[in-house]
Amino acid sequence: MSTLRRGFDEWASSSFLQSWFDRGKALLGHLLTLSYSVLLIALLAWGWSQRDEHLLTAEEGWGYALGIIGGSMMLILLLYPLRKRWKAMSRWGSVRIWFKVHMFCGVTGPSIILFHSSFSMGSLNSSVALICMLLVASSGLVGRYFYSRIHHGLYGASRELQEFQAATDRAEEKLEHEFSFSEEDVKRIHDYGQIFLSDSNSVLFSLHETFSTAIQTRLANTRELALLAGQGLDRKQYKRARKLLKRYFSSIRKTARFRLYKNLFGLWHVLHFPLFVMMVVTGIVHVFAVHIY
Repeated sequence: MSTLRRGFDEWASSSFLQSWFDRGKALLGHLLTLSYSVLLIALLAWGWSQRDEHLLTAEEGWGYALGIIGGSMMLILLLYPLRKRWKAMSRWGSVRIWFKVHMFCGVTGPSIILFHSSFSMGSLNSSVALICMLLVASSGLVGRYFYSRIHHGLYGASRELQEFQAATDRAEEKLEHEFSFSEEDVKRIHDYGQIFLSDSNSVLFSLHETFSTAIQTRLANTRELALLAGQGLDRKQYKRARKLLKRYFSSIRKTARFRLYKNLFGLWHVLHFPLFVMMVVTGIVHVFAVHIY
């Protein structure tokens, strides 16, 4: 019996089962996120359609309560960057959990405040606060997209440039190993990765590099296939070479896109923080104005 139990434990801890469990967990996470997004969009659409009915009043009752809840959620957004950088908060749960809270509050908080405002502008101070909040929320969605492009999923570990370069090197090595290329051919194929990619941190240069690489790698792929066709390869070999060349040039394009998204995310950080500060300041001014005057 103990042997059977030990065998089951070994199977349960196997990499195959762990991989299956991780995939199921990721799928469940995607389904929950999608379901919540659809529900939130439906509620916002309904709220917008009812904006002239004045179902809520910002000064009292549920409308007032929603303002407090939404405003509190926007302040909670501060805790994620503090948890990342302030050592005194190192025991306040994992950064991953706080990031999820940050994402949730960044989407839900503005939605609640829209209901608080009845989807309309009010006084000057409330209008400015609402506009700043919507700018921050929109900026956050853009940053979320850039973040997901340079990480393994939204909550995964950070990707590194070396990962993409290693994939390019592996594809190049397979080409050289499986086919009898001359030294000139090897050098030409290797140089593609050096010519098309640079180390620039400029967003504009990275943007140009991404688009130019997308075109040039496809042209280079066509040239290399034409050269291979003249080397007397049989159909199976040619098909294999075409697959490896496609993988090689695809890796180069992925590297260029990764650099672009990384540079865009860095620029986004610079622009997002001042917007967030403006939102906090205008929100505080709005709260004081409402309760004092």
